[in-house]
Amino acid sequence: MKGRLPYIFAIIALVGFVILSAFLIQKNQERSIVKIYSKNISKDGSDFINDSIVNLMIAKNMNLDSARIKDVKIDSVERWLSKNPFVKKADVYKTPKGELITEVIQKRPVVRVKNRTEEYYLTDEYERIPLSDVYAVNALIVEGKIDSIEYESLVNLVEFINGDNLLKKNITGLKKVTKNSFILKVNKGKFDIGFGGLTDFDQKFTKLKLFYDQYLTKIGFDQYKRINLQYKNQIVAEKK
Repeated sequence: MKGRLPYIFAIIALVGFVILSAFLIQKNQERSIVKIYSKNISKDGSDFINDSIVNLMIAKNMNLDSARIKDVKIDSVERWLSKNPFVKKADVYKTPKGELITEVIQKRPVVRVKNRTEEYYLTDEYERIPLSDVYAVNALIVEGKIDSIEYESLVNLVEFINGDNLLKKNITGLKKVTKNSFILKVNKGKFDIGFGGLTDFDQKFTKLKLFYDQYLTKIGFDQYKRINLQYKNQIVAEKK
């Protein structure tokens, strides 16, 4: 019998631990929500979503003053947050202390499209999203009526510009003038750059960079009234 006592005590201790743990879990589940912590992840430093916005979105669907932590349905909260047009992904979890933790990954706008009737962003995943009342992205502006079939090519083109120091420094925007025809706007010189369609943009930019390096930086930016990149393997430059 004496040899079995340690095992009996161990079993009693284990049962007591299980009962105590179950009691604490139940007690914690009865806690009210004491605080909501928000962690917002943005690849480019955008701040479309903040703690106040997260709290407001949750409060629209749940009474935070009376809700208990056990009443919180994680999938429902994630679904509420994901309805925000600037949220790419939302993960939510709760702690025994009554805290609700939200982790929000924001969408990344690349292009800002502007015309007479509307204005919106295009994201790096070619999705159209509205402008924000709380934050404005310093994105390249494209003027004109853009067709949805052009979203992907336009985003890829602007990403190419943003990834090149010379292009990013000199190109300030684009404008759609007719179907499949764009012009580039630059910050030096009073000339437009005829770009044509959105295809083969890497080849067109290679020609433009060569022209900048061999001509414009040497003879100045005021010698031309128009530069055209539409023609294959050549640049057509019209002098004033």
